[in-house]
Amino acid sequence: MQEAALNRYAHSIAEVCGTKLHFVHERGLGPAPLPLVLVHGWPDGFQRFDKLIPLLTDPGAHGGNAVDAFDVVVPSLPGCGFSPPGFGWLVFERVRRGAPQPDE
Repeated sequence: MQEAALNRYAHSIAEVCGTKLHFVHERGLGPAPLPLVLVHGWPDGFQRFDKLIPLLTDPGAHGGNAVDAFDVVVPSLPGCGFSPPGFGWLVFERVRRGAPQPDE
């Protein structure tokens, strides 16, 4: 049952600053969904947001207004969830700052 719940999301892997990161990307069901990144703590995983993702991507189905929908991206921190070990928070900090990789 838990495997089916996890598999209902769109999973992908991207390379960021030389580190492979797993992430879930669920598109919002509204006229112009805003992008929203949810980041979990350590050690944890994207499943932390299992009940929140549907509320954010499809507010109209939960008593809200569809214009309030979000495109939700939930990366799995390196070494957590389905991401292989990596630089951890350092990867996110480099992306945020646009800094070069250590070997550049």
